[in-house]
Amino acid sequence: MWIWLSRCSHSRGFGVQSPWAYSFIRYVVSEHYPYYAYDELRQRHADADAVTRKLAEFYFRLANFRQPEVVACYGATSPLYAAYMKRGCRKLRTVGVGSGSSVAAWRSRLLGLGRVDLLLLCADGGADAFVDALLPLADERLVLVVEEIGESARARQLWQRIVDSDVAGVSFDLYYCGVVFFDRKMYKQQYVVNF
Repeated sequence: MWIWLSRCSHSRGFGVQSPWAYSFIRYVVSEHYPYYAYDELRQRHADADAVTRKLAEFYFRLANFRQPEVVACYGATSPLYAAYMKRGCRKLRTVGVGSGSSVAAWRSRLLGLGRVDLLLLCADGGADAFVDALLPLADERLVLVVEEIGESARARQLWQRIVDSDVAGVSFDLYYCGVVFFDRKMYKQQYVVNF
């Protein structure tokens, strides 16, 4: 409750001057209208808790918004998220990139995947090395979602490191996760959003 109250002034796009960022916050992050697949997915995954379901529905809207072909997952992300994203964009293919490796191995693995449009990153033990490999390869079509950025100080530091990097563009801090766009044509800006 305290988190929601502290971010209350940052909800539904209030104070956002960029039309693109306002549209993203209003119609992807904070959309409250039911989508066509929500009822079916809720019945199929009835055991999910409220936060997981809220994140899964956000991933559904994000996949519907971006229409990615390849979604790469690093770390222990929920399989529920992949099911929701698949309903948001039927052509997407989910690829797990595992965990624990060297920077050179990560770079070759990411390059071997070809075009990655959306990447889900769980900020666990080996995420630092993965981020070291990812940032030099990030281009304008990649969207990075970092999960659980509000869970620990270590995850918060990793999130801040990604946002502060030279390649990061517009970013959205949703507390439960963070979204980074690497399109350098957009003015670099960080938005704190009440999700």
